[in-house]
Amino acid sequence: MCSTTSDAGRVHQHAKTVLSASISAAAIPGEATSDDIYRLLIQNRGLLLALSETAISRASTVEGEPNDKPLRTTEAIEQAGLSKTAFDDLRNPKHENFDESFPTPFDLGSGQRFWKNEIRAWVKAKAAQSRNTAKGASYEL
Repeated sequence: MCSTTSDAGRVHQHAKTVLSASISAAAIPGEATSDDIYRLLIQNRGLLLALSETAISRASTVEGEPNDKPLRTTEAIEQAGLSKTAFDDLRNPKHENFDESFPTPFDLGSGQRFWKNEIRAWVKAKAAQSRNTAKGASYEL
């Protein structure tokens, strides 16, 4: 049984939100045609690929079995390529740099841990977002 089915659903919902925002940002008058939607899918393909990798990774987690190596916070910071301050800001809902898509930690007796593959998927999604934004696509991750 999948322990993270709701996470996969959340990622799927986020992908739909991103596409909706892209359609709105493209200022498509009235109803979007299939050509409009196809163009937006092509523009956002990197983001969609990263989101689908995250959804597949999370959905394939079997309860009681790790889907990848658990990382201590310091290892997660290093894996994400962030400073400790930037890492903390992403997790703080009161900070302007808060990112709700950032992987959530879990407790493992001696402290919080992050799944390595979730950190890597988040970095890939941010890289895809950065590339698409540089090419003129407009959306929030």
